[in-house]
Amino acid sequence: MRRFRSKGLTLLEVLISIVVLVLAVSTIMPLFAVGSASHKRGMDQAQMAWLAPRVAAAIQDRLYDSSPAPIKGYVREMEDGSLLIDDGGKPGADGGAMYRFEATFTPISQGSNAIPPMCFHLHVELSARIIGEPQVETYDTVVLRKLAR
Repeated sequence: MRRFRSKGLTLLEVLISIVVLVLAVSTIMPLFAVGSASHKRGMDQAQMAWLAPRVAAAIQDRLYDSSPAPIKGYVREMEDGSLLIDDGGKPGADGGAMYRFEATFTPISQGSNAIPPMCFHLHVELSARIIGEPQVETYDTVVLRKLAR
């Protein structure tokens, strides 16, 4: 008498394979959380690195003073996707802005103190109000003072 063995899987084999699958998935899942947090942090840093030169350009467009004072302000994204870079508002009137900046000017010497400085070293420090650790991006450039017309 020959016994036919079924070509299917037993219940025990199915249960063992499900347990192995659950263990594998449960060890991989924390990696997705770490990867997601790392990706968000990288995107925030890239956004700040992109934003800092734009803040410097907005400040340079309005640089007419021969001895500019440090500037504090904020950057907020508007509903249409444009950016509002404000350095003239009242303290605390940032409207929930995600980024704050502080800009300082250092005159670049031209040899004679009789002539007001035309060139400045502009240092922009951009900080983000992001939950978790604070992020800061710095940007340095040389700017020229505009002449009054």
